[in-house]
Amino acid sequence: MLGGIVEGVWDLAAVGAAVMAYPIFSLYKDASKRALRRRLGEVAFELSERAPRRGAFVEGVVRLAPARDLELVGISFTLLGEEQAVDHLSDAARTYRHTFHKGSVSVVDATFLKGGEPKEFAAQLQIPRDAPPSFHGTSNRISWSVRARIDLPQPPKWHQEVGLTVRP
Repeated sequence: MLGGIVEGVWDLAAVGAAVMAYPIFSLYKDASKRALRRRLGEVAFELSERAPRRGAFVEGVVRLAPARDLELVGISFTLLGEEQAVDHLSDAARTYRHTFHKGSVSVVDATFLKGGEPKEFAAQLQIPRDAPPSFHGTSNRISWSVRARIDLPQPPKWHQEVGLTVRP
C-alpha cells in the first residue's frame, strides 16, 4: 500500500516538474529567437523548386542583412532523405526513422560580414538519380528536405528546413 502511495507522489512530482519546466523552456526559446534576429537581421531561405524530379538540381538561397558587423563560422545546405515507418501492431505504436541520404554543401567558411549590407549565399544540390520518390502512406513515408544552416561563433545557431516532393 505504502509503495503505491510513494510511486504516486513521485509521479505527481515528475508531472509538476514538467509543467513548471515548459514555461521556462518556452521563454528560453523565445529569447534565443530574438537574439538571433538581432544578430542576423531578417533571414530568408528559398528553394528554386519544391517538386523536383530524380536527378534534378535544386538551388537553395539564404539572404540576410545583419544590422551590425557579424562573424560567421559557416553556411551550409544539406539535402536529406528520410524513411519513417510506424509499427501499429505493438501495444504502443512506435515510429522508426532512417536517414538514407544526407548530402551537404558548404557555401562559405569562416568570414566576416559588414553590418547593413545585404548578402546572398546559394548552393546547388542534386537529387540522386536513383532516389526513391516521396511517398506518404498510412504507416510509411519517404520524405525529402533541404536544411540551411548558419553557424555562428556562439549559440544559438540559425537553421531552417524546407520539404521537397521528389517526383519519379
